[in-house]
Amino acid sequence: MLGIFQTYAGTLSESGMLVFNKRAFFSPRSALQAFSQGVGDPQPIELKSINTSLLNASLVYNNPADEVWSKTSVLGSDRNHVCEYTHASFDDTVPLCLRTYGDLVSDVVRNRGDWTECQTIEDVWTSSMLAPFATDGDLFLDIGANIGICSVHMAAATDAKKVVAFEPSPANLFYFTSTLMENPSLRNEIEVRPIGLGDNATNVPIFAE
Repeated sequence: MLGIFQTYAGTLSESGMLVFNKRAFFSPRSALQAFSQGVGDPQPIELKSINTSLLNASLVYNNPADEVWSKTSVLGSDRNHVCEYTHASFDDTVPLCLRTYGDLVSDVVRNRGDWTECQTIEDVWTSSMLAPFATDGDLFLDIGANIGICSVHMAAATDAKKVVAFEPSPANLFYFTSTLMENPSLRNEIEVRPIGLGDNATNVPIFAE
């Protein structure tokens, strides 16, 4: 199983990079930047091995049924705001639900049809560097999925067997799940877990601008 994760919230390892069962997981913060800029040989990307059971344990919840989106209706809300739809640049048959007001992610996607790092993640996913590890069960983990643009991109544009997305913000979940409700085929490939990931099971406040 090959899996790539991107993370903006929570920590799975101090380095931000994981490998289990010889399959690569890494964050775009450093590795993808080096890859996209063509900085020499990919060897500076350090991959560290962990026990598969450690990752599995981190995905076990007290109430699993309550922590997976049902895929039957939109989840969350953003006050009285509604979707403004645009079509994805990676697949013009895919509508994307965006915020109608000023927001960095929505503004970028509105202008270019994709979020900046999603294409780079796809490029790494399909690169010769990871080709030796590819299998039919490849998994993409989106940790801190925001409004789900990279989850949708990876489900639509790659051979990822499954996408598992973690996003705790009700406002972000509204846009993410609205997009999926408009894309039934992608909805079946993406599992949305409306929680954050961290070292401990706890409730914490979410701050947003």
